Amino acid sequence: MKLYQVDYCLIHGRYSLILQDFDTALNHYEEAKNLIQETGYHLRDAELDLLATQYCHSSKQALNAKDANYYLQKAKNRIEEIGQ
Repeated sequence: MKLYQVDYCLIHGRYSLILQDFDTALNHYEEAKNLIQETGYHLRDAELDLLATQYCHSSKQALNAKDANYYLQKAKNRIEEIGQ
């Protein structure tokens, strides 16, 4: 069930960014990140980094002292690594 919760957090986080609800988006990012670590569901690492990229870009704020380019490069590397 927690795997579905990760997917929900990622989707709702992106939706929250569309609505410019940055607090909710950040909460869903953090929840998804924690659930991925807890469950080992690292298939969603790239999606998590893309959400972080979108958050940094939309809110014009760094996330964990990293900017959008950092997270975008991290997502790109992960996608290439797993051959998506």
